[in-house]
Amino acid sequence: PVLSDVHRACLATQPALQETRAAVGESATMMSAVQSVYSEDVVEHIGTASSLGLVSRVHGQSDEELDSDDDSQDDDYQDSLPEHSARVCWLALAEEKGKDDAVPVEMLKVVDRAFLHGDIVAAAKDALGQTGTVVGVRMEVDVHKQGCNEAAALRVPSSRLQHIRPFRPGHYVVHSNWLGRVEEVMDHVVVRFQDGSMCRVSHATPDRLIPSSPGS
Repeated sequence: PVLSDVHRACLATQPALQETRAAVGESATMMSAVQSVYSEDVVEHIGTASSLGLVSRVHGQSDEELDSDDDSQDDDYQDSLPEHSARVCWLALAEEKGKDDAVPVEMLKVVDRAFLHGDIVAAAKDALGQTGTVVGVRMEVDVHKQGCNEAAALRVPSSRLQHIRPFRPGHYVVHSNWLGRVEEVMDHVVVRFQDGSMCRVSHATPDRLIPSSPGS
């Protein structure tokens, strides 16, 4: 009879243990989802895959992890971010200052995460474990033809590609012993006419030159 009572007691505790394991598993899953999105990640909304955005903040992120530019934001704006969510600035609304959304992290899919030489990183499965330093980066891209959504080439090494314009605003350049940053680019265009004559247009802007169809 004593053994029977013990056996019944063990059976009675099994549902409680199963509920505890389920709760722990659910908590671990949620934590994994929260840690799967980080600041400066490029993400898309699972419901609308065509919408791309940049994560500016994740719930629980300390102020030390933010850029100095974010220090100007008030405390009410920071505290308004719900738990298990991230603040995303959608590229379609980038021109409208302050247009961003608080989105649950389970509704976000990371499509790009930039790594730079010297970044301190850890394995995604063990963020608090062994850390390392990025010493090399290999980037692969999918190339689409202009005006076509279908990819013309998949996983092309970025080292095999180059920009059509060699200098663009934001690029860092070297002149003699000086390091500088491109602030503005001016185009000088040579126009050839049908009779063979040519004309050089300095600082050609859309206000001075417009595309023209053949024969017009």
